[in-house]
Amino acid sequence: MRKLAFIGGIILAVMLFTAGVLAYFIHVQDPMTHIIYDGFGRPLSETPLWLQWLFWKDRLWPGWQWFVVDMIVFWTGLISTYLLIEYSKTPKS
Repeated sequence: MRKLAFIGGIILAVMLFTAGVLAYFIHVQDPMTHIIYDGFGRPLSETPLWLQWLFWKDRLWPGWQWFVVDMIVFWTGLISTYLLIEYSKTPKS
């Protein structure tokens, strides 16, 4: 069971990494409409000016709703990965 937890943690970590790459590094532009989409097919727009000033410049984003969903999925997945791997390391009682 502990080996299964370790394997599940590794698979979850790879899935989180893949989702992060798709969401934040893959951009595709529709040649007909010139709308830019991320790897999940979400239309992207310019980042608000104050957010550009705080964090990054020349970035596109899908909006607040998707940003919140992305953060919830990322942090929940990261914590779950940590817990699964830590569970796999604990000695059997």
